[in-house]
Amino acid sequence: FKKENGHCDVPSARYSKWTSLGNWVLYQRERYTKYEEGRSDHSLSDEKIELLKKIGFKFRCKEKPKDWMYRYNEMVEYKNKYGDCLVPKNWPVNK
Repeated sequence: FKKENGHCDVPSARYSKWTSLGNWVLYQRERYTKYEEGRSDHSLSDEKIELLKKIGFKFRCKEKPKDWMYRYNEMVEYKNKYGDCLVPKNWPVNK
């Protein structure tokens, strides 16, 4: 995949050409999250982590989510402006 695309950001499992690889990537990211949390059920060795890092694998594709209070304050602003808390699913302002 990296050779063809120049990166290791494999598309989601719905992308048929890379379904198996996409699932594997998702699994590695889940295992890494457990590793970071110090959980014993991660089964991802330091050696495997280093191998993945060497090829430019990203264990996180998205920014960390905003904290709860940050999002709460956004909700307050929205309510003050629009009078309700019915934020559309695809609201572009706070993506």
